[in-house]
Amino acid sequence: MSTPPARPARPIGLLPVVPALLALLVWYVVPALRTLWASFQSASLFGSGGGGPAGLDNYSRIAEQGFFGSFGFVLLIAVLPVLAACVLAPVLAWLAHRGGTPGRLIVRLGLVLPMVIVTPVGLGLGWLLARDRAPDGPLAAQLLVGQVVWLTLLGLLTGAGVTVFLAALRRSGTGRPVRAVVAAGLALGLAVVAYTVQLWAYPYTLTGGGPREATVTPLLTIYQVAFRFADFGAGAAGGTLLAALLGVLGLAAVAVLVLTGVRVDVVDRATGARPASPLPLAGALVLLAVVLGMSAWGLWPYLSAPVADVPDTLGGAGSAFNTWAPPLITTAVGVTLAALAGFGIGALRPLGDRSELLLFLFAPWLFVGTGPFGTVHFQTLHDLGLIDTSLALLPPTYLSIPALVVFTLLFRGLAESRPGSPVRTLPPALPMAAVVAGVTYLVQTQDAFWQTLTVLDPERQPTPAAALRLVGLGPGPADGLASVPLPVVVVVLFALALAVLQVLYLDRLSLRTTPPAVAYPPVFDTGYPPAGFSAVPRPADRR
Repeated sequence: MSTPPARPARPIGLLPVVPALLALLVWYVVPALRTLWASFQSASLFGSGGGGPAGLDNYSRIAEQGFFGSFGFVLLIAVLPVLAACVLAPVLAWLAHRGGTPGRLIVRLGLVLPMVIVTPVGLGLGWLLARDRAPDGPLAAQLLVGQVVWLTLLGLLTGAGVTVFLAALRRSGTGRPVRAVVAAGLALGLAVVAYTVQLWAYPYTLTGGGPREATVTPLLTIYQVAFRFADFGAGAAGGTLLAALLGVLGLAAVAVLVLTGVRVDVVDRATGARPASPLPLAGALVLLAVVLGMSAWGLWPYLSAPVADVPDTLGGAGSAFNTWAPPLITTAVGVTLAALAGFGIGALRPLGDRSELLLFLFAPWLFVGTGPFGTVHFQTLHDLGLIDTSLALLPPTYLSIPALVVFTLLFRGLAESRPGSPVRTLPPALPMAAVVAGVTYLVQTQDAFWQTLTVLDPERQPTPAAALRLVGLGPGPADGLASVPLPVVVVVLFALALAVLQVLYLDRLSLRTTPPAVAYPPVFDTGYPPAGFSAVPRPADRR
């Protein structure tokens, strides 16, 4: 197979990356260094400055709280979610792909609803309030948390996996899609593990970490040590260790994507599609029915919660505003910076064919949420007097690094299949901005961990945190709490938007690791790519 000539480096492509690098420095690198420094200092959470060097005492104290043992618990929980995303999803995607257009669209639309029910607090409360009694012993509590996580995330992870693997199976490049499928599966599996080790809302809601600390997770241990026992140093030690693990997972995921040459493209509906085949179509429908049935079991306690039965003490208009307004700002800024950096790296190619190596600057923080650096972020807000204000609810994530990786891979694929001016890559990338912005916004609105830390006023607490506060009311007046964090009307709106994007845009994505099989002719003559280069392989190269 012929290989295209090396693409020239365009140093101007570094300009759109600079704002993202500054955001990375302010919101990730500096907090990471501050957390590391605090982990070796002796200080309480509200102490003014450090109380002197503590050596490894903070790490000893966090270990005594079962921090390292909690990793074993969450990794066991992660087994079934990883199987759902990396085994069940590719099987269903392959059957849907072989089933042709009807198979793809039926499976895509069938999984839309569970994919938008992203509310750990609402799902946990639904299961808690539906149970008549507490778990009998540590093992029963662990099984309960694992069962709820598995059943409530099954539809979401399967739907996300199917979306990714259908794109990998759509052959818009030379060669077979096996390499793209394997790369996508490895990256997706690492992402699921990273999410699971940061679980907080599920165990906090269902068991509070008990009985006898049997269901504590790393992030729940950090929360208890730092914010209940006011041990800032030990909490920072836990955050450092958790961030280190997430950094390894992020580096591994980016290494898989970069070293295998993954890129994403938007292609015609007919490109890489298979004609409908009755047997795979039937298999896809059967497997989809099984997934939806099990997912319905997990989501039903949330879906069946009485919407009207919400306590009057939940909060006023301030709660609703603080739930939905602050994440709008951070989502807009974070996704915009990610899109600019992705365009600079993927389309402008500042380092030529090695431009994707710039992703390794962001990789250690790819999977880091608000938890690992929560202690130092909270301390900053406390020192500035911003606790219990709307400003405190702005999540400390003004750069969406997952979105940056997605945009980079997308702009790389678009630039290869649309030679000419890099501006040609912008229109087909705009719908992806809607996809990643919707996901980012929904996740941030449901971040009860950050909300619980920053606002304590019942009248101003965002609804996920406010619902957690009212768990003690028990059955009766609290039966409707499960529907509070993510109202049904919001679920419907997000589901409709996702359904449209699945049919009109996501079904046209192609994830590949090879040069494109079809090149769109340039509309602007910029002298790039070099004369004589064609992304369309010769007939001999198609074999």
